[in-house]
Amino acid sequence: MPAELQPWHAWFDAATIRRAVPYASDGDVERVRRDGESVVASVQGHQAYRVHIAAKGIRCDPDRGILLSDLESTCSCPVAWLCKHAAAALIALARSEGVPDGLDEEGDSPAPDAAVRSAPAHPTVPTPSLPVAQALRDEATVQFGAWLRSVGQREGTWSADHRLCWHLLPPKPGEARWRIVPVLAKRLKSGGWGVGKRFGEIGRVVEQLGASVPHADGALLRRIAALRHPHHVWEDGWLDSACGAGGDLIAALVDSGVCYVESFAHGPLRQGPSQRGELAWRGSARDGWRLDIALQRGRLIPTWPPWYVDGDIAGPIDTDLDAAAFDALHGMPVVPTGLLPTALPVLARLVPGLPDAPVAPSAIPPTGYMLRCRVRFAPQNGYLHAGFDTDALAVWMRYGDVLVDADGAAAARAPDGRLVVRDLPAEHALLAQLSGLGLATDLDLKLARGAGAPRAGVPLALHRAGLELAQRDGQQRV
Repeated sequence: MPAELQPWHAWFDAATIRRAVPYASDGDVERVRRDGESVVASVQGHQAYRVHIAAKGIRCDPDRGILLSDLESTCSCPVAWLCKHAAAALIALARSEGVPDGLDEEGDSPAPDAAVRSAPAHPTVPTPSLPVAQALRDEATVQFGAWLRSVGQREGTWSADHRLCWHLLPPKPGEARWRIVPVLAKRLKSGGWGVGKRFGEIGRVVEQLGASVPHADGALLRRIAALRHPHHVWEDGWLDSACGAGGDLIAALVDSGVCYVESFAHGPLRQGPSQRGELAWRGSARDGWRLDIALQRGRLIPTWPPWYVDGDIAGPIDTDLDAAAFDALHGMPVVPTGLLPTALPVLARLVPGLPDAPVAPSAIPPTGYMLRCRVRFAPQNGYLHAGFDTDALAVWMRYGDVLVDADGAAAARAPDGRLVVRDLPAEHALLAQLSGLGLATDLDLKLARGAGAPRAGVPLALHRAGLELAQRDGQQRV
């Protein structure tokens, strides 16, 4: 071995190494890779920092760990040079290579034989009076040893000042799903908990902490990591029946005693009484309607069975729905007011105890109202450079003494303030009678191509226009 090779920690002061050890031990070194004399790593601090180390003459010695003749490091953190993140990367690299990490028996300081740059390359090693056994490094022995260490760490590595907690995050505006995230918490001087680190990707937490957290916490981690977003499968921790979340998971989180809503500002969630959830229509005639479970207090978490959260109280919700009906209602889009007559028979078969519709279609059935007029069409496809005039039928739907645009909204407001809720199935049947007469639509005329394009004098066209068309000159009532 060249005489100039020294242990890696000869380039770092003892304080930097002490600060680096928790990063390497807690799994914050997420990726470390050695390529020749270059070491690249990603270290999670206040954010993900990128570390690059130029290690001249680097060598992994089975007895002395990582040795090198010169070292330069850069990091995206504010310190930038020879920082704790670079030291943590080298500690993690040594452990991944199966060589000594160069720390003392306490694991938080450089070994005394090479704590400074001027330490001798070959320290004097005392000779014991008994023979020293050589460590076995075959794959089976290494794997079994790692398992023994992980089993021994499960219940003993967490101090009273650190704890894996859970934050329950309500849906953001425009969303409907809750999410649960693990938080590595630390004890504050006030006696409460503070955020040490909030994890985003739970699957990575299972890899980093699964072997060291208590068994019950590890089991919760694995269950929550399996809750994948139905559309974004790379996102985990979603509390939704569509993602596989059940009410028993909420119960387990509450029983842990360390599950909080959003932050540690309030106390942990406590088990509360169950409450009855009744189906109710929500919305308006203008915006449409959807069925929802109305609660006397709190907000619904859409697991199955569903739960509610009210401050720091959580409890189950009793409904008459089965799992299939609950999933269907939870994913139900807004129903336009005019489609309620069509939707109600389907919902009645699916949902027991369906509440009455919030609005009913107009009692007066619709009839057609048509005006014959002369209109000019301008084809949009470029084949016809000039438009042409043709006879057309402008069509509206009539409800008593009120006209409604056939292409308009599902509900309309009459000039005298009355609400007109359209009967869309009946309107569609009327329009089907007109289309059976062989009349082209205005869209057919606009998109017609080449020799098949209509010319002036074509038969009457079915033109579903706005009400302003009725003001055109030359109209005749048909």
